[in-house]
Amino acid sequence: MTMLLLLLSVNATAVPDPQYCNDANLDKQRWQQYITSQFTDTEADTTELVNRLYACLASPEPAIRDDIGYQGLSVLLRQATPSQPVVLALFERLSTDIAAHVNDPHSVFLPFAVLAYSEVIRTDRISPVLTTEQRQQAINIISTYLEKQTDYRGFSEQVGWRHGLAHAADVVLQLALNPALTHDQIQQSAAMLLQHISPLGAPALTDGEPYRMARAIAYLMLREEVSVTVWQEMLREYGKPSPRFASWGETYQSRAGLNYLHNKRAFFSSLTTLTVYQNDTRLDALAPEIAKVARSIR
Repeated sequence: MTMLLLLLSVNATAVPDPQYCNDANLDKQRWQQYITSQFTDTEADTTELVNRLYACLASPEPAIRDDIGYQGLSVLLRQATPSQPVVLALFERLSTDIAAHVNDPHSVFLPFAVLAYSEVIRTDRISPVLTTEQRQQAINIISTYLEKQTDYRGFSEQVGWRHGLAHAADVVLQLALNPALTHDQIQQSAAMLLQHISPLGAPALTDGEPYRMARAIAYLMLREEVSVTVWQEMLREYGKPSPRFASWGETYQSRAGLNYLHNKRAFFSSLTTLTVYQNDTRLDALAPEIAKVARSIR
C-alpha cells in the first residue's frame, strides 16, 4: 500500500505531463480498446494506468482529456474495481492537487481533476473506502475550490469543456447520494453550493451549470436528516437579491446585475422543474416554496 501511495503521489501539486498519457506503446487506439473492454484485455499495472490517465486530464486535446483521461478513470473505477489502496491513493492525489489549485496553461486540468474527484466520491458511495473525516476533507476542498473559482467558461470549440462549476456540483451530487454523509455535512454541502449559484464576476451561465447545481441540491433535499422547514428557510435566503443588490429592479442597471439575475433565475427554474410532480413527499412539500422563490426573481 505504501508503494502504491508513493507511486500515485508522484508530482502531486505539479501539473502532470500530458505526454505521459500516451506514447508508442499506449496510443489513442490502444486506450480506446482498453476502455471499450472495461480494462479486461490488459495486464498493465493498475497504478501505472491510473497515473497515465491522470496525466491525460491535463491534455489540451478534448479527445485525450475527455475521451481517454476522464472516461478511462471513470470506467476503471466503475467497472474494473481497483483495489482500495489504489482508490485511496487517487483520492489523496486529487485532494492535494485540487486544494493547491493546480492548473495548466489552458486551464483544463483543474476542472477535470474535480470531475475525476466526483468519480472517486461515487466509488466511495458504492463501496465505502473513505472515513467520515475524509468525506469532510472532500467537502472542505470543494468549498475552497468554489471560493477561488474565477474561470466560468463552459464549452470552447477550440479547447472543449472546462465547466468548473458543473463539475463541483457533480461532486456534491455524489456526496448527496452517499448515506454515510452526516446531518452537518449535508447542510454544509448545500450551503457551499447555494453560495455559488450566481457567483461574483460570473457571466450568464448558459452551458448547463444551473441545472447541474440544482440537481445536486435536489438530491440533498431528499435527505431526511435535514427538515423541510430548514430547506425552505435556506432556499428563501438564497433566492433574495441581497447581499449584492437591494432589489431585483436594481439588477437591470448593469451587465453584472443582469448576469446575477439570470443565474439565480436559471437555478431556481431548474430546481422547480426537478421538484414538481415527482411523487415524493419531501419534494411535494418543498416544490411550492421553490416555485414561489423562482417567481419572485424578476
